[in-house]
Amino acid sequence: MSTRLIQVTNVPTSVTREQFRALFSNLGRIDDIVIYPESESKASSVAAKVGYVKFTSSETAQAALNLTSTVYIDRPLLISLVKPSSSSSSARIPEESSALKFCAPLNTNIVLLPNGPTWSHKVINRKVTIQAKDDKPATTYIETKDSNLTDRSLPDYPNLPGSTDPAKAEEIRRTVFVSNLDPRVSLENLYDFFSQIGEIKYVRMTKSVNNVEYENLGHSSERRAPEGVDLENDSVGAVVEFSEQPSVVKALCLNGFKFAEREIKVNHCTQTVQIPESKKEQINVDDIKKDKKKSESHKAKHVKREKHGGSASDGSLKSSDEADLAVEPSPPRKQKRSSRSRSQSKSKSKPARRSRSKEKDRKERDRDKKRSREREKSGRSHSGVRSSNKKRKDDKEKDRDRDKEREREKERSSNNKKDKKEKRRS
Repeated sequence: MSTRLIQVTNVPTSVTREQFRALFSNLGRIDDIVIYPESESKASSVAAKVGYVKFTSSETAQAALNLTSTVYIDRPLLISLVKPSSSSSSARIPEESSALKFCAPLNTNIVLLPNGPTWSHKVINRKVTIQAKDDKPATTYIETKDSNLTDRSLPDYPNLPGSTDPAKAEEIRRTVFVSNLDPRVSLENLYDFFSQIGEIKYVRMTKSVNNVEYENLGHSSERRAPEGVDLENDSVGAVVEFSEQPSVVKALCLNGFKFAEREIKVNHCTQTVQIPESKKEQINVDDIKKDKKKSESHKAKHVKREKHGGSASDGSLKSSDEADLAVEPSPPRKQKRSSRSRSQSKSKSKPARRSRSKEKDRKERDRDKKRSREREKSGRSHSGVRSSNKKRKDDKEKDRDRDKEREREKERSSNNKKDKKEKRRS
């Protein structure tokens, strides 16, 4: 959901409202701007202020996030988006009483840290240093407080060592550990279940309590477990890393939920997801999606065969309970070859189609040229006929004129003869 409101923490106490407005007015038009605490007496009781800026467009608010960690006077600014609550359509600037908890305390041993890009503005992330006392050495730890957890009576984030890399700490805060899982549950089952909460970035399966590596047995009595292993008492764990931090709050609400006939336990993680060498223990989201597409196409073919009255090569379809938990078997090598040949034929058919279209275009061009030539020829033939007709007419007229002249000459000659005869007589 887009928002036009941002929260700016770690603002120096010397900054005024006008200076704060001048800083963000360069990004775009501002609807409203507030900085807490407003009174000087309250400002002296905190180490840094908190401010809220409401822009006219959500794009400007998104662009303001680029100013995170920018040093302003003597402190790096920490900026996050304020998303609207479920009851309201747009985010609102909170009251001063509820916003003062985001101000940095005067204690120099507490330093505010930037939140992750997907974190809620209600999350307070800070590094706390405890000075050495008596025989105890000085210790530093990262403390993350989320009011969404306290409001739902969920466990707080565990403290992380102060030496933890900020990028790794951000990953840990987006990860949960799931235990007491049935060993027959597959990675695909976990992905389908937890993807209903939010987008998953990574899933990894851990070994069982008895240190046995299960290879996706599927929740079926037909598939046997390894010898000497009691499936009813054994369990496995999994690490699920979400793409967004708010999904962790929803995942923790599933603690005690019954999944695959087991009450699962969902807790915070204290370390990042470690990618193992064996792909049996981990899977990427892209791999899951590919496998799901393959299984869906395989099932569709199976159903088509049954509709037409033919028998499927792999036997009857599984029951709905079994299909939920069992992993679709990988296709045999013959099917792989056929899929490759299909892909090859598809790749071959593409240039064939192009050549056909080119031939079509060429034939059409030749046709057009032929027609134009025929038209030119017909035009020429018509003009030639006209010219020959004219010539014939001219020739006929000339012949007529010649005949007339001949007749005149004959008349003249006859007249002359008559005149001569008359002269002789006279």
